[in-house]
Amino acid sequence: MNSLQILLEKFWVIKEQDRDLYYKVRRDVDKIRRFAADLPGWRLVCNEHLIRLEKVPAHAHSFMGIQSFTSKLDYMILCALLIFLEDLQDRQPFLLSELTDHIEVHLKPWIEIDWTSFSTRRSLIRVMQFAENAGLVILHEGSLDALNDSQRAEMLYENTGISRYFAVYYPFDTSSFRTPQDYENHVQAGSDANRGSERVNRIYRNLLLSPAFYWQSNDDQDAFYLKNYRRNVAKNLYDNAGSRLDLHRGAAFLVNDNQETNYGVQFPDGSMRSDIILLVCQYLREHVQIETNGTSLISEKAFVSAVSACADKYRAAWSKAYREMPDDKLADDILQGMMDWMMAEKQDDRIKLLPAVWKFSGRYPSNFHPEQADKEVKNTRGKKEEKSRQTSLF
Repeated sequence: MNSLQILLEKFWVIKEQDRDLYYKVRRDVDKIRRFAADLPGWRLVCNEHLIRLEKVPAHAHSFMGIQSFTSKLDYMILCALLIFLEDLQDRQPFLLSELTDHIEVHLKPWIEIDWTSFSTRRSLIRVMQFAENAGLVILHEGSLDALNDSQRAEMLYENTGISRYFAVYYPFDTSSFRTPQDYENHVQAGSDANRGSERVNRIYRNLLLSPAFYWQSNDDQDAFYLKNYRRNVAKNLYDNAGSRLDLHRGAAFLVNDNQETNYGVQFPDGSMRSDIILLVCQYLREHVQIETNGTSLISEKAFVSAVSACADKYRAAWSKAYREMPDDKLADDILQGMMDWMMAEKQDDRIKLLPAVWKFSGRYPSNFHPEQADKEVKNTRGKKEEKSRQTSLF
């Protein structure tokens, strides 16, 4: 991977953790900074401790969160941890009990923290594991596993000092924002939101951070810009991010078909779930009618039938968990996977299939037999396997 791909792949590069990688990226900092500032409009942080590309998205999606977090409380505890670390000096040690006292006091206006609750302690465990993996803290003594059984478990941590670079700087007041839409609405309300640099920033952010970039009609101004300047956009993305721009009716995708330079989370990823999604996409291509904007609206019953049809035909080749999964639960799991990859979305009691569905399809070899359970689903997009990509912010 080149240096920009590394920063798109990672939340940050810490010098103390990987000096070789740090200096490799640092050699290209000027080039990356120009690209980031001129096109997606991102800030590059580079100092003696770390290098970080602040990947602010145009739109918030669930996959951009911290994947190990499972509740809102996890994020609240993380915010309290960051505030706690801000008051400590670099390399200053602290006890877990000091942190838990701070969390109780700081979050009291919004929620009562009960450390006797197992679920609350599990939230703390997830946050501290994330903080340790991210390099915010170092665990010197104790084990987080002890928190599973007792609220009185004690641990000794060290503040690394890099937590001050975790939060993103915004040039406007965000204290009144309550949802991601509040942020997006504020940006869209700007006088230059639909022209000039703001439009360019929005287009590149969508392409670099999301599996797909959609528009509703040919009159969409972002789509109009992308179509008119597609050669320049494609060249910028290929030269810097090493990915190909695919432009379709109603959608654009950033595709990486070079296995040696893959970055971000890839689809298909080799999991049984993505294999089944490929099979379902192939079935849908053959059995549903596509609208002129590249979408299709089907009932939930029709989607379950599509998944069931694939299961009836191919279930013998699937892993034990998917072979034994009831059809309704299987359909829910596959639909969630497709929504995560911006292939579908729920609309009341119906499901809207998005243009990404038609870009992927899968089949087993023509000589497939049920006993050949170890055969892999083969991608049918030409001779080369294409990879759609999404980038997590964490």
